[in-house]
Amino acid sequence: MKSLLVIICSGLLGLCLHAQSSPVVPKAGSWWAISGKMPMGEKTLLVSDLGIRFLDPNHGLQQAFVRAGLGYSFNKACMLQSGYAYFHTLSSRGVGTTKVSDEQRIWQLLILQQNWGRLMLEHRLRLEERLIAIAHLPNEDMDYRFQLRGGYRLKLTFPLNKPTILPGTCFLTLQSEYMQVLESARLSTDQLRVASGIGWQFSALTQGHIGYQRIVFWPDSYRQKGLSSLVVVSVSIKLKQGRKW
Repeated sequence: MKSLLVIICSGLLGLCLHAQSSPVVPKAGSWWAISGKMPMGEKTLLVSDLGIRFLDPNHGLQQAFVRAGLGYSFNKACMLQSGYAYFHTLSSRGVGTTKVSDEQRIWQLLILQQNWGRLMLEHRLRLEERLIAIAHLPNEDMDYRFQLRGGYRLKLTFPLNKPTILPGTCFLTLQSEYMQVLESARLSTDQLRVASGIGWQFSALTQGHIGYQRIVFWPDSYRQKGLSSLVVVSVSIKLKQGRKW
């Protein structure tokens, strides 16, 4: 297991170095998000996310999104989730020119969890069916396209002052996610995300986290290669319904 951990960490380090070595000047900004979970039974729960991502006014990108879905736990280490998401994005390209993107997305997640002592590993496989409408305002009509995208995320969580995540626990996180376009005419890398941060478990139901994320965007017919540096602030809330979580 130690050898596998070394391989995983080496891969994460390689992805971090790749993201840092991009010749593109990064755009700075922040990502604010709140997520919620509510149990519907012994194995099912509702999940939701609300968030906004924005860059500095010189680049003009602003994005708001909402996600909702249903999850099913096969056991404590394996969960399947599926749902719907809506993204609205504004991106200024120049004086008087703004690109508007509205995306409706059906998504599926397979989440696998492992514990190696105090270290917690989470493997997340993602599949998305994306319907994207893009327009360059003020004069162009919407251009619609469909895209199938997949991804894999590895997340490491390490509690600092307690053996597990309990109320009053401070913890560190490190994660990397790779996304690829899955189309017969175009199998290509879409983006790479690398992030690290620190969090605090306020109670059994509430958790806060702040971190730093780098995102490398590969070019396609709608965008140039890009690099974003984001401060990420998130809050997670679990809602009780008739039983203790």
